[in-house]
Amino acid sequence: MSEAAKNYREMRGAWFGFIGGLLSTVFAVVVLLLGPSFFSHYPNVINFSDPLNSGFFRYLNDLQNYFAYNVTGIPSPGPNIMIGYFMVSLILVGGIIAMIVGLLRRKVFGMSLSGFFLIVSIFIIYFGLAIFTILLASAQVTIQMYVGIPEVYGFSIDLIPLMGSLLINIVAGLVVLFGSFQLFMARPIPIANYRRKRMQFLAKADTLERAGNPVKAIKFYEKAADLSMKLKEEDKATEYYAKAREIHETAIEQMMKIEEERKRKELAERRARLEEERKEILQKADEAEEKQDYMRAFHLYREAADRSVDLGQKKLAAQFTAKAKELRRRAKQMEKAEKEKAVAEEKRKKELERKQKELERRAEKL
Repeated sequence: MSEAAKNYREMRGAWFGFIGGLLSTVFAVVVLLLGPSFFSHYPNVINFSDPLNSGFFRYLNDLQNYFAYNVTGIPSPGPNIMIGYFMVSLILVGGIIAMIVGLLRRKVFGMSLSGFFLIVSIFIIYFGLAIFTILLASAQVTIQMYVGIPEVYGFSIDLIPLMGSLLINIVAGLVVLFGSFQLFMARPIPIANYRRKRMQFLAKADTLERAGNPVKAIKFYEKAADLSMKLKEEDKATEYYAKAREIHETAIEQMMKIEEERKRKELAERRARLEEERKEILQKADEAEEKQDYMRAFHLYREAADRSVDLGQKKLAAQFTAKAKELRRRAKQMEKAEKEKAVAEEKRKKELERKQKELERRAEKL
């Protein structure tokens, strides 16, 4: 935020705080001066020679006497009205605080403390207003129930002034609240605090980078860069952002190397396993070929060819495939020879049986 913008927010916040405080102050002064005539039809008679029997105190005494003589067992609402009436003093105090802060914000308080005091003044105004409204409304209920014709005596509390006071002071509080926000936003940059935090962030980032924790190191470098931007030190902000980006790129490269190494290790383990399996398969294939179990040897050489393909040894796979085809051909030849031998043996047996029967017939004839 530029200095011109800060000055504008400061002036606006001060004026809003002053205007809101002025509204509450004028309201409180009017209520205190008018006394009971502000909220009732009771005449505000001022007797300087006997102040305790004039104005607001006369209203309370008359109300107290009426309840004492005419209402049995019900306490007078006078004490509640007195407490509520003097709560206006809190509204006055809150309004004066807001006005003083608006006038002396920079010379005495500063932006942060001025905004804080405006918030405090709002709480004081609203607290006094709430007690004032609640107690007087409660007193009006009691008066309405137990005073025969309240308007005749002038005791009745008019709710319209109460609603008006609520509206005026709520608006005044909101105006002061807006002014406090403006003052908070106009605070000067805490340069020393920002630089101290930046040094802490940089130290943590360096420690985390050395400890092999790039993710957190990047975050602290970015925080240091953000503080540099707030301090309007763009060169340092660019440097720290670049450092964070460099760590990020380095971390990605390291992760890629680790992943490549893991894949290379897995591939080497898989290759060793496939070669060991192929070695066992070839050994079994040789044993089957020696036993002339050509069909089993054929399947085993096919498996050896598949392992060679997985290993990327296409020429060796072709040799094992050719060997498997040769073994299959020999297996078929052997199977054919065995079938022919079985057929010849069957014919020989049949021929022997025929000759035997022929000899038996000749022997019978003799």
